[in-house]
Amino acid sequence: MWPVPLSVLANIVPELPWDAVRQRKLGLARNRLFRLIHQGLHTNEQEQMEIEGAGMIDCFRGTNLHRIEIISNIPLMQLHDH
Repeated sequence: MWPVPLSVLANIVPELPWDAVRQRKLGLARNRLFRLIHQGLHTNEQEQMEIEGAGMIDCFRGTNLHRIEIISNIPLMQLHDH
């Protein structure tokens, strides 16, 4: 069951720099490393913008409220199954 989705994902996921280093393609490894660093910085900036000015009450609004509803109902669904 899992080999098919994993093989599809393996072709989609960008290759890591260490693989290029093992193949002695240092220029390619450098480009991949810079791309990973850029993606990490971009993600960090987005997370900082999301939490800027956020308070405890924001946990109960929008998408966060939906997540809390799901997580709080999981134990109830497990009790209902038995």
